[in-house]
Amino acid sequence: MIAKAEQEAVRAALADLPEHYREIVVLREFEDMSYQEIAEVTQLPIGTVMSRLSRARRALREALIGEW
Repeated sequence: MIAKAEQEAVRAALADLPEHYREIVVLREFEDMSYQEIAEVTQLPIGTVMSRLSRARRALREALIGEW
């Protein structure tokens, strides 16, 4: 039951992210793509991929801390 609640919290936090952050997180964490692969797919510079991922992870962490 706790695991299901945690999954729901993560899904909700992910859904609340702006699309440009959510896309990067999904490609990295769920599709297991490298930064280079994400840069190629999204046609973004690798530095942008890295900074967006960092900001998205921070936003997710802050959202999830607020849940607990």
